[in-house]
Amino acid sequence: MIDIKETFLKLTKNRYPHGFEDDVIKLLPEFNFEKDQHGNYYIIVKRTDGEHSASMFACHLDTYSNIYDVSNDNGVNHVLEGDFIKTDGTSNLGADDKAGMVIMLNMISENIPGLYYFFIGEEIGSIGSHNLSLEFSELVSNKKLPKINRCISFDIGDYDKVVTFQRKTRTCSDEFANSLASKLNEYGFWYKIEDNGGRTDSYQFIDSIPECSNISVGYFHHHTSYEIQDIEFLELLSLVVLKIDWNTLPTKRKVGGYSVTTKGYNRDDAYNREYNKYSNNTFNDIVKKEVVKLNDDEFDTWYNEQKNRNWKVDDKKLVY
Repeated sequence: MIDIKETFLKLTKNRYPHGFEDDVIKLLPEFNFEKDQHGNYYIIVKRTDGEHSASMFACHLDTYSNIYDVSNDNGVNHVLEGDFIKTDGTSNLGADDKAGMVIMLNMISENIPGLYYFFIGEEIGSIGSHNLSLEFSELVSNKKLPKINRCISFDIGDYDKVVTFQRKTRTCSDEFANSLASKLNEYGFWYKIEDNGGRTDSYQFIDSIPECSNISVGYFHHHTSYEIQDIEFLELLSLVVLKIDWNTLPTKRKVGGYSVTTKGYNRDDAYNREYNKYSNNTFNDIVKKEVVKLNDDEFDTWYNEQKNRNWKVDDKKLVY
């Protein structure tokens, strides 16, 4: 096990817009990353019998940056408030997607079999995953990467989403999503299907991987200076994903029928569509008016129930 909270704080001490992803990897010398030809990083953990897992897990290394802010010179001043980690309001936190990164690092540390991909440039158009997706099937055919049946991103906010549609395109079957939600909910979570998700790295592989989803990791108000991470939720989710038998998840969705060459989008398109009409300060002022204080009562009730079950990590296993 890694220290979830301390690792999260370390990875969010600075912001890492696209172009600075290598600096994130330098913070983790204890992990043996490989780097692909597109600048992405990955680690393969084989099964105990030496065979590959058919599961791929994905997150991204870059932090959202306003179009006018292209450096990582400004550090992050953490503020701890109850269950939450946030900033002093002078920057975004970077929980999108250091939360997903922490989950995957913990899975790797516990030797959970899978192909773990840490992508560059998700915030400016998923360029790292898009470029890999163009040759993914060929790499699998040449046995340079394992055959994959499911790709799960850890890169969406809130507490309860298992994404089946990204940008109005079905990326995984309801059967897959319901099965994954059920397995997580055995530990007291309340995951359910989200059929209106945004686009992230797993979307890029819908032509070659049958089940491509994205699940909530407990952050809120991403891409703003009001971004927050529920660290207790992240700690417990990081434990529970170790208990999931990923190979038992059903594979129902059929691949094919999509245009892989048009799935990527560039920096200008992304910002023009969502943020470029505002300066960063103006956008944050608008968000501030819309943001209401997050009601954490539901999570606290659930969390206390879990503590009452005397959860503990015993011999690298979650027991109660």
